[in-house]
Order: sequence, then structure tokens, then C-alpha cells
Amino acid sequence: MKKLLLIPTRYFPSISGAEFYFQRIAEILSKRYDYKVEIFTSNAIDFSALRNPEGKMIQKGEKYYEKVNNLKINRFPIEYNKTVSTKMQIIKNNPYYNLLDLSDRTLSSLIENGPFVESMLKFFSENTPQKYDLIHTTYYPYFNILISLILGKQMGVPAVLTPFFHFANPRYINHSLTEVLPKFDKIIACTHTEKKILVEKIKIDDHKVKVIPMGVDFNVFQEKSNKIDNTYKFKKKFFQKGEQRYKMVLFCGYKNYEKGAISILKAIPFIWESYEKVYFVFIGPPTMAFNRELSKINKRKRKRILNFTPDNLTGYFDK
Repeated sequence: MKKLLLIPTRYFPSISGAEFYFQRIAEILSKRYDYKVEIFTSNAIDFSALRNPEGKMIQKGEKYYEKVNNLKINRFPIEYNKTVSTKMQIIKNNPYYNLLDLSDRTLSSLIENGPFVESMLKFFSENTPQKYDLIHTTYYPYFNILISLILGKQMGVPAVLTPFFHFANPRYINHSLTEVLPKFDKIIACTHTEKKILVEKIKIDDHKVKVIPMGVDFNVFQEKSNKIDNTYKFKKKFFQKGEQRYKMVLFCGYKNYEKGAISILKAIPFIWESYEKVYFVFIGPPTMAFNRELSKINKRKRKRILNFTPDNLTGYFDK
């Protein structure tokens, strides 16, 4: 039986695409192909919690903390109180980290991004490691991918990364972060364009990067479609009276730069200059950058922007 160690940054009920991707991999490999899959992750739910104690976290005893769809989840608390320099020294004291030959600048950047789960490393150093065939991690540029590299050296097994490399965002090209990428044995790119950037700009060996495109899980939609109330009309409920025939632009996902939410916000005033009969509907967890950009839009016209978050909208997969 093949045995895999998965180390995602977060796990369900965290609800971004990378979490669903790893959840589906874990469930499909364990149920259909009889792989032994073990999942180790942080206790963060939202992005803020990766480095801020004010962020949303799942606590021991809560639903989904220890098990999701019959898969055991090993969650570890994030250390917020230690300084970056203290955290760096902790990692440098690990002999397997030193085999990676990374610069202090890269180590510091990954630590600052979080989640710094020192207790996960302690777990593997204090317990005899299982004999895994592979370690698979996501997502760049967060600290858990460094943990995967350290454990790969410690266990003598390949470390694979699916980075979701958002090359349009300048911070992803920062050398203090990209230095970590060539250390992986394999990298999974979602598109040929992503692979081209990784090979040509980041100088990763072509043979190390494998393109595996994303897909659509039709079962999720099929299951939900049977429960749809066809008498419910979204525009009738949320659009202004007399404007229910207006067009609608719908965005679903994290309201961040990488997903395009902020680019849509910036485009809205220009669209309204030539065509006003349109609503913009955003569904998903907010970000500070999104809220900041939204506040710049004329308050009078902002009534045609509908902004739904987990706090004011039910119907997420965890309901």
C-alpha cells in the first residue's frame, strides 16, 4: 500500500481552492485507490490566522477539527509570540534544514508569511517517522512548504509542491521566496503558462515541473442541483426595485489580488461610465485590500455592489 503525507497550509472547513484540491486528492486516493493518506496542517481557517492571532481558527473539539469525511486530520497550533529571529534560530537548529542550503532572507520571508507550526516539526522529531512514499504540500509562499522540505530530508523521501504560482503578483517573483522552489523534487503546475514562468523566469529544471490541469468535480454540482429551489429568484430578492432586469457580474472566491476580485473593483467605475445597468455581486471571504478598494467607490453607486461574506451568507459546503 502506498503511503502519502499531505501538508497543506490549511484544510477544510477552510474554503479556498487549494484546500478543496487537497481534500479531493486525499479522499479520492484513499477511497478509490486504497492509498494510506495522512494529513498534517495548521489550525488556521482564514488567511489572517496564518500570522495573526486575531484571525479565525478551528479549535479542538469543534466539528471537523479531527476528522473530515472519515479522514483523520492532524492540526497544529500556530506560534505567534516568538520573534522572527527566535523562530529562525529554532529552524537553524534542525540539522535537516541545513541540508537545504537556503539563505537567511528566504527563511525569514517564509517564517513571516506563516503559519509557523513549530509543534508539527517537534512531533516528527520526537516520534519515529512513518515510512511515507511521498510528501505533497501546497501552497507557495507559506512556511508549511519549508516544513515539507525539512521532513523530506529527514525521511529520505521525495517532496512535491503544488505552488499555485500567481505570477501576475509581483511578490511571487521575489527572489527571497523563489529560492525555495528548486529545492523540491517535483513541482505540479496547473497550466503550461505557469510551467513556462517557473522554468524560464525562476530557472527551475524543465523535467522537475509537471503540468496537471485543474478539473471540475461534477458530483458536487449534481448533488446540490437536486436541492435547488427553482422558485427562488436572486435578482428579485437583492436588486433594487425596477432594476431586476439589469445585468449581473458574479464573482465567487477569495476577494484577493490573485483571484481578480480587486481588478474587477478597479474596473467598475469605468464600466459604469459607459453602461450603468449592471450589478456586481461578490461572494466569498474578504481581504483588507478588497475592503480598502471597495471603500474608494462612490457610496451612492455602491448600492449596485452586493458583497456577501461567510458572515452574512449561508450555503457554504460546511453547512
